[in-house]
Amino acid sequence: MADGEGGKDVSGGGRFTHMTMWAKDAAGLRNLFQVVVAGQFLRATTASRDGSRI
Repeated sequence: MADGEGGKDVSGGGRFTHMTMWAKDAAGLRNLFQVVVAGQFLRATTASRDGSRI
């Protein structure tokens, strides 16, 4: 199994499945939330012609 972690990855198939991020203040945290929501929306609305996600 080639996952870049020496065979330790059991759920993500070698993909990054999470990331820790820090915000300086409430405004920064709000901005992070907006980026996450925008990314989820983009992923949910972007699909290839055969229906699989790209």
